[in-house]
Amino acid sequence: MLKFSLLFILGVTLCFAQNYNEYSVVKFYGVTGKDIQSFYEQNIDVWAQSRGSEEITWADLMLHADQLDEFLRNYPNHKIVLDNVQTELDRHANEMAEIRNRTAPQFFDYFPTYPEVTAWLDEQHKKHPVLTRSFNLPSSNIRGIQLGNNPSAKFFYIHCTIHAREWITTTTCCWIIEHLLTTDVKLLDEFTFLIVPVLNVNGYTYSHQSTRLWRKNRQTNSRSTCIGTDLNRNYRVGFGGAGSSADPCSDIFRGRTAFSGPETAAEQAFLNGYRGKIAAYVDIHAYGGYFMCPWGYTTTLPHDYSTMNRLMQTAASAIRAVNGRSYKIGTSANAIYVAAGGSDDCAYGDGGIIPSFTVEAYGTSFTPPASSIAPIGKEIHASIVALANSLKGK
Repeated sequence: MLKFSLLFILGVTLCFAQNYNEYSVVKFYGVTGKDIQSFYEQNIDVWAQSRGSEEITWADLMLHADQLDEFLRNYPNHKIVLDNVQTELDRHANEMAEIRNRTAPQFFDYFPTYPEVTAWLDEQHKKHPVLTRSFNLPSSNIRGIQLGNNPSAKFFYIHCTIHAREWITTTTCCWIIEHLLTTDVKLLDEFTFLIVPVLNVNGYTYSHQSTRLWRKNRQTNSRSTCIGTDLNRNYRVGFGGAGSSADPCSDIFRGRTAFSGPETAAEQAFLNGYRGKIAAYVDIHAYGGYFMCPWGYTTTLPHDYSTMNRLMQTAASAIRAVNGRSYKIGTSANAIYVAAGGSDDCAYGDGGIIPSFTVEAYGTSFTPPASSIAPIGKEIHASIVALANSLKGK
């Protein structure tokens, strides 16, 4: 049982240092790809977006009060998602404090800090010493856990929390771990799972301690006072292309070179040791409700699209069977936006991993209520089980 001190609990309510009282989040409909590129160039925080013929293209933007009137005039088809972002952050922090003040909060009742994640991973290893092995990505504090010990099994790699503020993905990776060790343990005869609940450790820690909506990692940038690299623009395939920025102050700053982020470099070094042995790669994000494959850097379909499309349909059906939610499927570039330097593009294009996927967990913000942890965990776990069952013997 994980325990918490009163000082730590009180700190949860007060930890978000940046104030967002003058910010709102608005969903704008009918925006174009050029509009979205312009938003990024203006360093506007684009929370989520969608494109395609099946629905009106939209984008959720966080805007300062000084920007709001102009955007509302220019895009009259809109809906206010959060009138005051700080009010939502206060609700979120107070909810976490209230849960932690309960007599015996369970791990999946709240969004854990990184030390709590690593302590929980240690607990899983103690409970299942034969089936599990702890590991760190090379030269890093990025913890993962191996599930399964069949020497002839193929590997199934999953990481979460490449973007610091996407806390629901951390609990989702942990949910998958727990249920592969309990309800779906037979899959470990077929696959050895390598799961990293928090890839962006320093950014995740910063989002707990200072700025809740922080996205990037926390590395410094030469010749700039702006901090951080968007790790999901820092992979080699398509690096430097559309949907990424050369501006260190941008939330989609790609870094100076591919793998300049210590986190992406560590993951690449780790996966190089398993080259040719990985049956599937999954990167879990939030939010929106998507199950996607490469390419992200171009709208051109990949050579293996038919194979990955069939598997995406299988995964989406498994998700829908849990909570009735329909996740949109397709290539990342065609389902949401063109974004070069992404993780699954590299896993597929450089690592040859078929299939490689990006999942965007269902939701409407980066601060979902704690009650969403179990439903999201269940549906995405179901998709992982469905994928694994489809890949058996291949």
